[in-house]
Amino acid sequence: MNFFLKPIGVLPMPMPMMPINLSPKMLLLFGCMLFGLLLGFIYNRHDKNKEWQTTDTLNLIIPTLASGALFLMFGISMISLKGLIFLFLLLIASNSDFKNREVTDWIPIAIAITALIGTRLADIPFMLIAMLIIGLPQLLIAMLKPGGYGGADIKLMAACSFLLGIEGGFIAIILGLSVGLIATVIKRKLKHENLKEKFPVVPCLALGSFLAFLII
Repeated sequence: MNFFLKPIGVLPMPMPMMPINLSPKMLLLFGCMLFGLLLGFIYNRHDKNKEWQTTDTLNLIIPTLASGALFLMFGISMISLKGLIFLFLLLIASNSDFKNREVTDWIPIAIAITALIGTRLADIPFMLIAMLIIGLPQLLIAMLKPGGYGGADIKLMAACSFLLGIEGGFIAIILGLSVGLIATVIKRKLKHENLKEKFPVVPCLALGSFLAFLII
């Protein structure tokens, strides 16, 4: 019979540690995402609702991911700053539409002012044309079919089109309404809710507008 004896006083060999090398770009990415998380936390702190809601979680997740996306797309620049301000204005509008079904007039005005960051004076006439081309058809639809498109939706998209341009405005509407419609149908099918009930349009348009900002 063979006996295997473990040598006394011999310590097990430690597992080799792989060095973690973080590049400066990766550190900046994490820093930007933490900054977005901090801004989302500050925004939630100023919310009057005491009970934690789903929107409060999204208010933390969305700025974190969006800040990282802005950094990856544009680096640390005026465009990223413009995008971050644009994001929070869209976030405020979406929260307001979720809770009160209305958006205050100062938000479209603030978006229009944000559009002027880094903009040449010669581009402003084309931005105004984009606002009219995107906004007027929506106004016409609202007049022909009352109860569909709301005034807040029209004003928000007009301001977003002023910032995004004609191409960006169309991308925002198509992406936003498509994603919103699909998500709403799936949600209501799973919960056996009435498909004909109205759903908040502003959050959908806000999502499409920010995605269009990243794309164009």
